[in-house]
Amino acid sequence: MLEYLIKNSNGFKATQTKVEGKMELKPIMLMGASDKADEWMLNKIWQDNNWIAEKKYDGSRYQILIENNEIRVFSRRINVDRTGNCQHIINEIKQLNLPSGTILDGEIIHPINFNNTVSVMNSDPYRSVELQKRIGFVEMHIFDIPIYNGIPNRAILSERKKLLEKHFSNKQFKYILQVKAVKENKQAYYEEIVNNGGEGVILKNLNSVYAIGIDEAIKNGAWFKVKKLHSYDCVVIGGVEGQGKYAGILGALVIGQFKNGKLAEIGTVSGMSDKLRRNWWQKIQDNKERIITMNGKKHIHLKQDAYWIIEIEAQEKAINSYRFPRFIRERTDKKLQECIW
Repeated sequence: MLEYLIKNSNGFKATQTKVEGKMELKPIMLMGASDKADEWMLNKIWQDNNWIAEKKYDGSRYQILIENNEIRVFSRRINVDRTGNCQHIINEIKQLNLPSGTILDGEIIHPINFNNTVSVMNSDPYRSVELQKRIGFVEMHIFDIPIYNGIPNRAILSERKKLLEKHFSNKQFKYILQVKAVKENKQAYYEEIVNNGGEGVILKNLNSVYAIGIDEAIKNGAWFKVKKLHSYDCVVIGGVEGQGKYAGILGALVIGQFKNGKLAEIGTVSGMSDKLRRNWWQKIQDNKERIITMNGKKHIHLKQDAYWIIEIEAQEKAINSYRFPRFIRERTDKKLQECIW
């Protein structure tokens, strides 16, 4: 049914995948920014009542397909079916009384953290259910309805929201909910979220149609994520050779921080200028302690007396690393031991 809808929907874009020759539904992609983005642009959107703010959940994007008496749960790629992991969600979706040929777009999250979401959704159905019995069940936060009753929903966002509200009206659920949309005081809502440890918000234009694929989304510019980034000081302990345009120079720095008094590797970071990549790759090679070649790339570990300190930005800590780290600047005013996990 999903393949049929895409093939036969006028104005709906799709691409042919190499996986089993299936068609792939590409949900609208987000344009990104941090809270340090263009202030003029953000201030304009904060004050514009044609835009809403929705909380950015720390989960995984999924679509739900309703076809006759069957409901299926897919990731962004339709060949990744997670229906068996989410029967508790499906049971509640049935109560929305949606017509056959409808697709819901949303985020599946675990109430505790993102790592639990990944563990639950990437396990086989039996293990997923058993795991959820121990750590709690995932939830589906629904924010859009791109296909309704077998027809692409080309209504503007404000009308699509009303359609969702109609089906959610006067119903109480434990595992599914319609994402809250804030029209006024959006910036205050954003600050409240990040001050409580959240990632940020998604800003959406109420007059926009649902865009499919990267090209249309960028041209449309209808969804915009704004995230709070945090800064951390890290020790550069090595480097990885680049590929493509960075072949022969630095691809990424290997960084570490002190955990319980011992320096531990916490991942890699990029985002440097080309000039820094060239200079630092030479510095790393001149002060190498050992070289390991992995996947055709040099991984060089520095001598301890050649370590230096940089500042990075990232969303938050993961298990033993930072999520989406980005190089900010070199620090010469810090001591190695001040770079603490």
